[in-house]
Amino acid sequence: MSASGLTLRLPPELMSEIFLYCLPDTDFVAPDPATAPLILCGICQRWTDISLATPKLWSSLHLNFNRFRKAPDSSETDAVEFFSRWIRNARNLPLSIELCPPPREGPTPADNTPICKEDAREVVSMVRERAAQWRNVHFEWSGNYPIIVHDIIPAEGRFPRLQKLDIKGVRFWKLSHLCELLGGMDVLHELHLDDFHFRFNALGLLTVHQWAKLTTFSCKSIQFSPCIDVLQFALNLVNCTFHLEADIEEADIPDSVSSNLSVLSLRENRANDRALPLALLRLSTLPSLKRLLLHFEEDLVWSPQAHPVPGFSPFAAQFSHQLSELSLHLMRVTEETLVECLASVPSVVKLTLHPPPIFQIGEIFRQLSSDLGLLPNLMFFHAEVRREWNDLPPVWDIVDMLCARARRADGSTGIGLRSFRLSYLSDSDYIIMREQIKEDSRAQRLKVEKGMEIQIGALDL
Repeated sequence: MSASGLTLRLPPELMSEIFLYCLPDTDFVAPDPATAPLILCGICQRWTDISLATPKLWSSLHLNFNRFRKAPDSSETDAVEFFSRWIRNARNLPLSIELCPPPREGPTPADNTPICKEDAREVVSMVRERAAQWRNVHFEWSGNYPIIVHDIIPAEGRFPRLQKLDIKGVRFWKLSHLCELLGGMDVLHELHLDDFHFRFNALGLLTVHQWAKLTTFSCKSIQFSPCIDVLQFALNLVNCTFHLEADIEEADIPDSVSSNLSVLSLRENRANDRALPLALLRLSTLPSLKRLLLHFEEDLVWSPQAHPVPGFSPFAAQFSHQLSELSLHLMRVTEETLVECLASVPSVVKLTLHPPPIFQIGEIFRQLSSDLGLLPNLMFFHAEVRREWNDLPPVWDIVDMLCARARRADGSTGIGLRSFRLSYLSDSDYIIMREQIKEDSRAQRLKVEKGMEIQIGALDL
């Protein structure tokens, strides 16, 4: 029996299940005549009927107003009607919807049709009317005109299915607007915002109840004192990302704040003498922290003599025995201070290190070689080095470190370093170093006998 004959004999229910496996592996499905679900509607009438009768095929939508593509033989010319039919096909299922930038000026690719601003507003209104079905929504808005949150999210609306909300380029004029929305989102547990510069003080227990629902929160621009408020009020946060700004005016800040965070990512949006990520860590009690990522901005005029930074070792004891992953990007410390920081977190298994200017990364390699009690559980090490800032260490220092770290601190043959990656901006340096390490028989034995992954640049050894 031919394949086409077999599909004709399969019941529609089974065909529907098979069709679901054809969907792209992504949170939001972009309309594309070359992928499901649109491609399934172009095979035959039976497949079309089954596809249209399978609401789950249509319950996810990525809508980019600058890259609107329909099937070539589609008789529809109206973008609003096209997206309206897509969403209607989902019936009453929970919806995952991503709205990306509105129309822009200038040319678009030949196979894409930009949507005019009037149609864009109508599509936004149509999505807004389905708010009670939202489950996972991502709104990213940038263009020639601003919108406020109530243009896209109904005020005083109910969102009984909404679990994840990601808003970019949509302005909250007042904290009360955000709190109204959170009050209608009974199952929301993940919230991502562009900016947040409000204090919570005036809202009291009502705010505690609303923010206590969240387990994941991120913000690309948040002043220092509102950041403390979030940690205080969002009592169930597990995963948090803050891009920190200095307070515009003097604010009351508590002496300490406690949180059960498991993952914390802190980034300063501007180089600041206070080193805001470290200032926040200094105030925080984090007994459950397992992953810590600290990202500092470039400061080409920084010098350890003029602006010494103490690192985090003085207050690392609170998470020193359960922290498993540490990422340090341009943390403005000396080699000696960095070693002290690493020594304060012996439980770390995965380390990512991007040193600041005028930093001798070779000193860290030599410390890791000579002192196996420094990060004794290290299994994954990724070092990023910038040519104009840092000198690469000699190849033998790198191989010495790899050989030393292939065994555990206690001298046993248990699991030691399993993966090493060195990133450097110059391809020519990558090639030279890779060839030099390949010529070292010790490195080859590490790969063959220990199974260690060694990557220099973009390629494995």
